[in-house]
Amino acid sequence: MSNEFMLFWATVILYGVSTFAYIFGLIARQDKLFTVGQFSSVSGFVIHVTAISLRWSSTGITPFISIAESISLGAFMAVLIFLGLQFSTARVRPVGALVMPVVFVLMGWAGTLLKEVASTLAPALQSGWIWVHIVGASTGFASVLVAAGLGLVYLLKERKTALSTTGSPAWSP
Repeated sequence: MSNEFMLFWATVILYGVSTFAYIFGLIARQDKLFTVGQFSSVSGFVIHVTAISLRWSSTGITPFISIAESISLGAFMAVLIFLGLQFSTARVRPVGALVMPVVFVLMGWAGTLLKEVASTLAPALQSGWIWVHIVGASTGFASVLVAAGLGLVYLLKERKTALSTTGSPAWSP
């Protein structure tokens, strides 16, 4: 097994640790678990960058051409946006309970589809516009995922507020 595959699976494992830390941190309301989730997601992100770099340098072809590589890039962008948001304000730490499980599942799925790097790039993909498409699509996916996490946190906060003031959830039947 090559180094890039070992690094890829190390990333999946660290994202899995982060997933469970964020979920249990949300359930138990423990900041220590959120810190573990943040540390493991940052560690996984650094290893993910290294795995992408190794894959790119081994062939010189952008490692975003196959479906597995595209999924991996979408997960990469989601973690990048989430970590950027998390470092800007600590109040969004519970968003990791939605973002990291999706990233973990996507990375595991990408790992099952991962193959050796192609030796040549298809002529249809040799345009400069492929970069615009790849960056735009993966950034859009990541932004929607993080926005969904923010929406979930907002709904949980509103429910908690409604329960504390009226005794019943505002949106219960």
